Formats: sequence, C-alpha cells, structure tokens
Amino acid sequence: VLRARAALASCLQAVSIAVSYQWSLVEVRSTATGELVSGDEFQLELSAQTQFVLALPAGALLAGHTYKLRVLVAMAADPSATAESTVRVWVAYEPLVATIAGGSRRARSSEALMIDGSGSYDPSTLSAAEQSSGALEFSWTVRRVLD
Repeated sequence: VLRARAALASCLQAVSIAVSYQWSLVEVRSTATGELVSGDEFQLELSAQTQFVLALPAGALLAGHTYKLRVLVAMAADPSATAESTVRVWVAYEPLVATIAGGSRRARSSEALMIDGSGSYDPSTLSAAEQSSGALEFSWTVRRVLD
C-alpha cells in the first residue's frame, strides 16, 4: 500500500479544506536491464483510486519490474492549486516452492519408485493457467544416503 498525504500551509490548518488525489502510472522498467517496458500487461486501473491510500491487489504488479507511480493532489475549491510526488516500486521475485508429494520414504531396490513434484510452484506467478502450463522445469538428483 502506498500513501500520499497533503500538508496544508500553516495559515490554512484551522480551516477544513477538501483535497482530491489522483494516482497514475508514469513508467515501467525491467529491473534487470533498466529498459523501458510498454504493453497492455502493464496497464493499471488507477482512475478509481481517489484517496490518499493507493491499494493494489496481489498480482497487479509483476515481479522483475520497477514501477514509477505519481500522485497528484489538488484542492477541491481551486483545482489549479496542486502538488505532486512520485515513488518507484521495485517488485522482487519470490523464491520457487518445491514440494514432493508424500515427503520422504523408504524404497527397495527391486521396486519401481515414482516421485511427484507437480505441487511445486512459482509464487511470483499467480494465475492457475500459468501454474499448470508446464512453465517449470524439474531437475532431479539421486544420492545414496547411509543411515
């Protein structure tokens, strides 16, 4: 959650003054390369965000990108009296989550063994379609463990 606050001049603090807040997305850059990114996937619906708090739902900002957001504050009685501020938000990747169904087990060398890692996922990818698309690659290592 990002917050913007308007500070009124000291001579106006005793008077109740209404202000409006308008949030906008200024730019999106790839965190890895710094290149400016454009495209429909980076369109945020901010027009309804008219309060001093900007609340975005989970998944609204994509991992691996830096977002520059702006808030414009205007006095309701005089819309030409404005102030603005910008903030950069870097969205980090979360670590992958690896799971093995059934956990540890004991097996005999004469038996086939099947290990299921399909419950593993990338928490930076929120859609079910992306999670089940086979986008993850698995690499298995077998080691002999002596008890």
